[in-house]
Amino acid sequence: MINLLPDNNRKEIHAGYANYILIRYIFMVFIAIIVLASIIVMAYVVQLSMHASAEERVASAEKDAARFSSTVSESEKFKSNLATAKQILDKEVKYSKLILMIAEVLPKGVYIDSLTLDSKSLGTPITLSAHTKTMKDAVNLKSRFENNKKLFSDVHFQSITPQETSDNNSGGSTSANTHPIQVLINVTINKGVM
Repeated sequence: MINLLPDNNRKEIHAGYANYILIRYIFMVFIAIIVLASIIVMAYVVQLSMHASAEERVASAEKDAARFSSTVSESEKFKSNLATAKQILDKEVKYSKLILMIAEVLPKGVYIDSLTLDSKSLGTPITLSAHTKTMKDAVNLKSRFENNKKLFSDVHFQSITPQETSDNNSGGSTSANTHPIQVLINVTINKGVM
């Protein structure tokens, strides 16, 4: 095909076609800018609403925290008290255990009248008052205390006193009738036993 158009017309047609392509590109860029701007605006609006809801949640959490601050302080105080109680219980001497250990050592037919146990009496000489049926039981008591070196040390008699028996009808003591010998024995209860 032969081009019969003059050069000026041909140049104008090419320039018009280039202008059409440029206008199309400008239009597409303009649409892209509008789309990007709308996305940015939407993201900004969503961000603002999320920020507002986050501030509401923070305010609500602060109200709840203020409401529960007394509970938190009470729980911290309770936790501190529990720690103190644990320290005390760790250092606690279980006297009931010690009494059972002493009861296991007692020979049959012997009972203790008085026993004072406290933190001061452990490791220091104390006097036990006991009653026995016979003198042999009193000696057996002393030998059992001496043989239990884990529990006792420095065992010796303070006194052995036979008590007078009396009739039950005259108002006498039944323990004096059944266990007529009073024994005072000095012992040291070892601290390491607990």
